[in-house]
Amino acid sequence: MKKGFFKHSLLFSVVVLTLAVMAYSPVFAQDVPTLKIEVKPCFQCPNGTTQDDGSFICPDDDANGSPDWIPCGVPAINLCSKGKTAVAILNFADSGIDPANALVTFEGATAIRCAQEDVDHDVAEGGQPDDLVCHFYTRDLTGLQVQADRNRIQVPARLSVMQGETESFGLDDVVIFKKGSCKGL
Repeated sequence: MKKGFFKHSLLFSVVVLTLAVMAYSPVFAQDVPTLKIEVKPCFQCPNGTTQDDGSFICPDDDANGSPDWIPCGVPAINLCSKGKTAVAILNFADSGIDPANALVTFEGATAIRCAQEDVDHDVAEGGQPDDLVCHFYTRDLTGLQVQADRNRIQVPARLSVMQGETESFGLDDVVIFKKGSCKGL
Protein backbone atom coordinates (compact mmCIF):
# COMPACT_ATOMS: atom_id res chain seq x y z
CA MET A 1 0.00 0.00 0.00
CA LYS A 2 1.09 3.50 -0.66
CA LYS A 3 2.09 5.86 2.09
CA GLY A 4 -0.37 8.57 0.90
CA PHE A 5 -3.33 6.18 1.22
CA PHE A 6 -3.00 5.98 5.01
CA LYS A 7 -2.53 9.73 5.29
CA HIS A 8 -5.74 10.40 3.31
CA SER A 9 -7.65 7.66 5.18
CA LEU A 10 -6.66 9.17 8.51
CA LEU A 11 -7.70 12.65 7.33
CA PHE A 12 -11.03 11.26 6.07
CA SER A 13 -11.62 9.52 9.42
CA VAL A 14 -10.93 12.72 11.34
CA VAL A 15 -13.35 14.69 9.14
CA VAL A 16 -16.11 12.06 9.54
CA LEU A 17 -15.59 11.90 13.31
CA THR A 18 -15.67 15.71 13.60
CA LEU A 19 -18.91 15.93 11.62
CA ALA A 20 -20.48 13.19 13.76
CA VAL A 21 -19.54 14.98 16.98
CA MET A 22 -20.94 18.27 15.65
CA ALA A 23 -24.19 16.62 14.55
CA TYR A 24 -24.85 14.68 17.75
CA SER A 25 -23.17 16.78 20.43
CA PRO A 26 -25.57 18.95 22.45
CA VAL A 27 -22.95 21.71 22.48
CA PHE A 28 -22.63 21.96 18.72
CA ALA A 29 -26.09 20.81 17.56
CA GLN A 30 -28.22 23.31 19.42
CA ASP A 31 -31.51 24.41 17.95
CA VAL A 32 -31.75 27.90 16.58
CA PRO A 33 -33.94 30.16 18.74
CA THR A 34 -37.35 30.74 17.19
CA LEU A 35 -38.44 33.61 19.44
CA LYS A 36 -36.85 36.97 20.12
CA ILE A 37 -37.00 37.71 23.84
CA GLU A 38 -35.95 40.50 26.19
CA VAL A 39 -35.39 39.72 29.87
CA LYS A 40 -36.51 42.66 32.02
CA PRO A 41 -37.59 44.53 28.88
CA CYS A 42 -36.18 48.03 28.73
CA PHE A 43 -35.82 50.21 25.64
CA GLN A 44 -34.34 53.66 25.27
CA CYS A 45 -34.19 56.30 22.57
CA PRO A 46 -30.88 58.16 22.86
CA ASN A 47 -31.78 60.68 20.11
CA GLY A 48 -35.33 61.37 21.32
CA THR A 49 -36.69 64.75 22.34
CA THR A 50 -39.36 65.86 24.76
CA GLN A 51 -41.92 68.23 23.23
CA ASP A 52 -43.45 71.30 24.89
CA ASP A 53 -46.60 69.31 25.72
CA GLY A 54 -44.51 66.68 27.58
CA SER A 55 -44.76 63.99 24.89
CA PHE A 56 -41.59 62.16 23.88
CA ILE A 57 -40.64 61.76 20.21
CA CYS A 58 -38.18 59.10 19.11
CA PRO A 59 -36.92 59.76 15.55
CA ASP A 60 -36.50 57.29 12.69
CA ASP A 61 -32.92 58.24 11.76
CA ASP A 62 -32.30 55.04 9.80
CA ALA A 63 -35.52 55.53 7.76
CA ASN A 64 -36.73 51.95 8.30
CA GLY A 65 -40.27 53.07 9.07
CA SER A 66 -40.15 52.79 12.87
CA PRO A 67 -38.61 54.88 15.67
CA ASP A 68 -35.06 54.02 16.76
CA TRP A 69 -35.72 52.47 20.19
CA ILE A 70 -32.85 50.21 21.34
CA PRO A 71 -32.47 47.74 24.23
CA CYS A 72 -31.02 49.27 27.43
CA GLY A 73 -28.31 46.62 27.84
CA VAL A 74 -27.73 43.30 29.59
CA PRO A 75 -30.20 42.97 32.50
CA ALA A 76 -29.13 41.77 35.93
CA ILE A 77 -31.11 39.33 38.08
CA ASN A 78 -30.55 39.02 41.83
CA LEU A 79 -31.51 35.40 42.41
CA CYS A 80 -32.06 36.14 46.12
CA SER A 81 -34.88 38.54 45.24
CA LYS A 82 -38.33 37.66 46.49
CA GLY A 83 -39.83 39.56 43.55
CA LYS A 84 -40.69 38.72 39.97
CA THR A 85 -38.75 38.76 36.72
CA ALA A 86 -40.42 39.92 33.50
CA VAL A 87 -39.57 38.44 30.11
CA ALA A 88 -40.99 39.79 26.85
CA ILE A 89 -41.55 37.78 23.69
CA LEU A 90 -41.11 40.46 21.04
CA ASN A 91 -43.56 40.43 18.12
CA PHE A 92 -45.20 37.31 19.55
CA ALA A 93 -48.28 37.98 17.40
CA ASP A 94 -46.22 36.82 14.40
CA SER A 95 -45.21 33.56 16.15
CA GLY A 96 -48.65 31.92 16.14
CA ILE A 97 -48.54 31.46 19.92
CA ASP A 98 -51.86 31.45 21.75
CA PRO A 99 -51.00 32.41 25.36
CA ALA A 100 -54.23 30.84 26.65
CA ASN A 101 -53.19 27.42 25.29
CA ALA A 102 -49.43 27.53 25.87
CA LEU A 103 -47.12 26.66 28.74
CA VAL A 104 -44.53 29.42 29.13
CA THR A 105 -41.45 28.66 31.24
CA PHE A 106 -38.27 30.58 31.93
CA GLU A 107 -35.27 28.77 33.41
CA GLY A 108 -37.43 26.29 35.32
CA ALA A 109 -40.14 28.72 36.46
CA THR A 110 -43.67 28.69 35.07
CA ALA A 111 -45.26 32.03 34.11
CA ILE A 112 -47.60 33.37 36.78
CA ARG A 113 -49.22 35.79 34.33
CA CYS A 114 -48.76 37.09 30.79
CA ALA A 115 -50.14 40.22 29.11
CA GLN A 116 -49.88 41.88 25.73
CA GLU A 117 -47.83 45.09 25.72
CA ASP A 118 -45.72 47.11 23.30
CA VAL A 119 -42.39 47.12 25.15
CA ASP A 120 -40.19 47.87 22.14
CA HIS A 121 -42.32 50.78 20.88
CA ASP A 122 -42.79 49.40 17.37
CA VAL A 123 -46.59 49.67 17.15
CA ALA A 124 -48.19 52.79 15.70
CA GLU A 125 -50.31 54.84 18.07
CA GLY A 126 -53.70 53.18 18.55
CA GLY A 127 -52.42 49.81 17.26
CA GLN A 128 -52.70 46.45 18.97
CA PRO A 129 -49.71 45.59 21.26
CA ASP A 130 -47.59 42.90 19.61
CA ASP A 131 -45.32 41.79 22.48
CA LEU A 132 -46.18 39.31 25.23
CA VAL A 133 -44.75 40.03 28.67
CA CYS A 134 -44.71 37.14 31.15
CA HIS A 135 -43.79 37.34 34.84
CA PHE A 136 -41.99 34.64 36.83
CA TYR A 137 -41.10 34.33 40.51
CA THR A 138 -37.37 35.06 40.63
CA ARG A 139 -36.72 32.44 43.32
CA ASP A 140 -38.18 29.76 41.00
CA LEU A 141 -35.52 30.35 38.31
CA THR A 142 -33.81 27.04 39.16
CA GLY A 143 -32.02 26.86 35.81
CA LEU A 144 -30.10 30.00 36.73
CA GLN A 145 -29.62 29.02 40.39
CA VAL A 146 -27.40 26.11 39.30
CA GLN A 147 -25.03 28.50 37.49
CA ALA A 148 -24.88 31.21 40.17
CA ASP A 149 -22.56 31.89 43.01
CA ARG A 150 -22.04 35.16 44.85
CA ASN A 151 -20.15 36.64 41.87
CA ARG A 152 -21.78 38.44 38.98
CA ILE A 153 -21.61 36.31 35.85
CA GLN A 154 -23.21 36.68 32.43
CA VAL A 155 -25.06 33.66 31.08
CA PRO A 156 -27.64 32.93 28.36
CA ALA A 157 -31.16 32.48 29.76
CA ARG A 158 -33.83 30.42 27.98
CA LEU A 159 -37.56 31.00 27.70
CA SER A 160 -39.62 28.09 26.35
CA VAL A 161 -43.18 28.02 25.02
CA MET A 162 -44.93 24.66 24.64
CA GLN A 163 -48.10 24.73 22.60
CA GLY A 164 -49.38 21.23 22.01
CA GLU A 165 -46.40 19.23 20.76
CA THR A 166 -44.58 22.29 19.42
CA GLU A 167 -41.82 24.01 21.39
CA SER A 168 -40.58 27.49 20.59
CA PHE A 169 -37.83 29.18 22.54
CA GLY A 170 -35.70 32.27 22.79
CA LEU A 171 -32.42 33.21 24.45
CA ASP A 172 -31.21 36.43 26.03
CA ASP A 173 -28.05 37.18 27.99
CA VAL A 174 -28.46 38.08 31.66
CA VAL A 175 -26.08 38.86 34.50
CA ILE A 176 -26.93 36.75 37.54
CA PHE A 177 -25.81 37.15 41.13
CA LYS A 178 -26.91 36.41 44.67
CA LYS A 179 -27.07 39.28 47.13
CA GLY A 180 -28.99 39.43 50.36
CA SER A 181 -30.82 36.68 52.20
CA CYS A 182 -30.74 33.52 50.12
CA LYS A 183 -31.81 30.99 52.74
CA GLY A 184 -32.88 27.74 51.15
CA LEU A 185 -31.29 28.49 47.78
